[in-house]
This record gives sequence, C-alpha cells and structure tokens, in this order.
Amino acid sequence: MKPSVSMPLLLLPYLLFLIAFHPCASDSSYDGLLQCLSNRTQPSDQISRIVYQQTNSSFTSILNAYVRNLRFNTTSTPKPLLIVTPLLESHVSAA
Repeated sequence: MKPSVSMPLLLLPYLLFLIAFHPCASDSSYDGLLQCLSNRTQPSDQISRIVYQQTNSSFTSILNAYVRNLRFNTTSTPKPLLIVTPLLESHVSAA
C-alpha cells in the first residue's frame, strides 16, 4: 500500500514555520537585515564599516569600485539597496 501523502509534503508546513519564525526573518527592508547583522556580528560596531546604504555618501564610489562588468555600471541599471563589503580576505569565498 502506498502512503497517501509524500514525505516532502509533510515537511513543507514545518519548513514554512521555521522560515517564518527564524530570528533573522524580516520584511524585505534592509533595516531587518541590519538588525540581523548587528545581532550576529562581533563587535556590532563593524556594521557601519561594511554596510553602505544608498543614502551613504560613499555608496556610489563603493559601487563603482566593486562593479566588475561595466555593462552593469550604467544609469539605467537598477542599483542595490545596500552594499555589504568584506573586511578581510577570508570573508570572500573562492569561486
């Protein structure tokens, strides 16, 4: 006799519950991301050194420095809401 409900369907509500109540789950705003980063970064004052919002005066220069493909560095290309930069070489995974 075959089971009437497959295992992935049984796990779906559990996964949705975990995602909905995860400590870092937030609305799509960057404020939630910043809060999550500050909760998980030691010391938390490092956040201001690695996260650049569009309102930051350094945002455009940081964006231009990190864009590798010049096709994406145009005025018509949508810009990210924020940029998260590494502090150390070890923060960047090898591709």
